[in-house]
Amino acid sequence: MNEHSKRRVLAWLIVASMAPLPFLVKLPTWSIPGSVWLYASAVTGYVGLVMLLWMYILGTKSVMGLYFADLAPVLSMHKWLGKYGTLAVFFHPIATAISYGDNLISYALVPNLSQSFERSVTWGRFALYALLVVWVTSALIRGRIAFRPWKYIHYLSYAALPLALVHVPSIGSSYRSLDFPRVYFMSIVALLVIFSVLRLRHLFSLGRARYTVVKQAEISPGVYMILLQPHGREITVSRGQYLYLQTSLLGEEHPFSVLQHDVTTGNITVAYKLFGSWTEKLSQVGEGASVFVDGPYGEFTEEVNADPAAPRVFIAGGIGITPFVDHVLSEQNADQWLFHACKVPEEAPFSAQLRQRLGSRYVSIFSRVNTPAGPSDERGRISAEILARYLPDPAHYHYYLCGSDGFMQTTTQSLTSLGVPSTHIHREAFSW
Repeated sequence: MNEHSKRRVLAWLIVASMAPLPFLVKLPTWSIPGSVWLYASAVTGYVGLVMLLWMYILGTKSVMGLYFADLAPVLSMHKWLGKYGTLAVFFHPIATAISYGDNLISYALVPNLSQSFERSVTWGRFALYALLVVWVTSALIRGRIAFRPWKYIHYLSYAALPLALVHVPSIGSSYRSLDFPRVYFMSIVALLVIFSVLRLRHLFSLGRARYTVVKQAEISPGVYMILLQPHGREITVSRGQYLYLQTSLLGEEHPFSVLQHDVTTGNITVAYKLFGSWTEKLSQVGEGASVFVDGPYGEFTEEVNADPAAPRVFIAGGIGITPFVDHVLSEQNADQWLFHACKVPEEAPFSAQLRQRLGSRYVSIFSRVNTPAGPSDERGRISAEILARYLPDPAHYHYYLCGSDGFMQTTTQSLTSLGVPSTHIHREAFSW
């Protein structure tokens, strides 16, 4: 089964898991508005629980990676559920307040520990607090927050589902009076426990392979190359895939495209650019040190691997060159192009080897160089005009893009303006 079919199955599983929810709770007396609102509250409450559970499951990389080769689309589903599915959770206290005739602000947001019932409700209020913070920072202002602060804020979402589950048994009328809701509820609890154990297993690096740093060097200003040798279990990597590196037990992990994988020795080479404190720390890891490797993931250049002779164009921004280097240096393809966009020549690693292999089909594009351009040498930024200058029939090729989000978006627009079908444009997307 291919990745697209797997994602379709996953989407149907999500839908199927929520299909019984309207019938899970006791049906209302339709002529009584309060009864209808209470029914809506119960249904949206259970929908919210299931949404939170699926978000938790989709974020379990160590499990999703067993089924999916490419986790980026799975993460997109996780983000979509977080942005829109969470709205069901927010509707739950609104419907409850209306059914009880209470003030929404005081009912939903003001903690009340005076009675057993109110204490149970307050657990749900705490879950709502956590979700509100996570939703605002993720759905509304994510672009204004740096990754690491956002990541730590996002950890609040892990508390939301347990808190929401705790408040159900004491106050859920359907839970107390009907068997099916209790069975359904306990299934959610069981799945939460299972995936929590799997997350803990991954947290302690039990699913990762251990590698030893053989060599690390700065190959151009701010760009490093690290050679890793397996210490026990080996990871088999296809060209264009990426993996996660972790420098210490319980430490952070970050994704990197694999520059080269030696099938004889099992050694893996990764090139990366200094970007923040984590890569600074990685650049200081010395020879003989151990790192933990998780992967591989991705199907970015799967079509290239399947048909190496197919006409193709690689377009890279800066260090985005890494998934393409092994393709270019290891394969003979007369109809293969590489456009590499950088600020200055010093930021174009592997340019000499790539130009030697491709000749005039290696096109460099520098945005901060004032000297005149030479053959297969452009100034400015990647554009439809530059691409059309070298590719007389742009729609003939498949295009593989790797770089920053802005770079890939601009390049996609340029290709579309040249009449390239969207099915011919492939973009790298890490599963952060």
